Amino acid sequence: MSDAGRFEKAKKLESQEVPEWIKGPAIKYRGEIYLGPIGDDHNDVAELVSHARSEFRLEDEKSYRRGFMTSHGRFVDREEATEIALRTNQVKDILRLRGRDPFIIGARDLTYPAEIDR
Repeated sequence: MSDAGRFEKAKKLESQEVPEWIKGPAIKYRGEIYLGPIGDDHNDVAELVSHARSEFRLEDEKSYRRGFMTSHGRFVDREEATEIALRTNQVKDILRLRGRDPFIIGARDLTYPAEIDR
């Protein structure tokens, strides 16, 4: 498939015509959102942020927010991401997740649509 074809397919999938799904873990820092590659967790994303922004410190948890990016371009917290992932069948092992308190996902609990190149 050509780049233009992939772009159009991704745009169609990301439009409001399809259900919103989780694209991956993200960190919001000083007004910018950093999205990690598929398979990364929030610590991996934090490492990416630290390379992009030398003043970023992982231990300074009040200076940034951990969350997830959705296919509709929204940054959401773990609770809302859990609701979305459950609706779209993105949770890998629901039985393992049920044992958690609180009942929220982590980045490595998700599966992603195969047809998307993020």
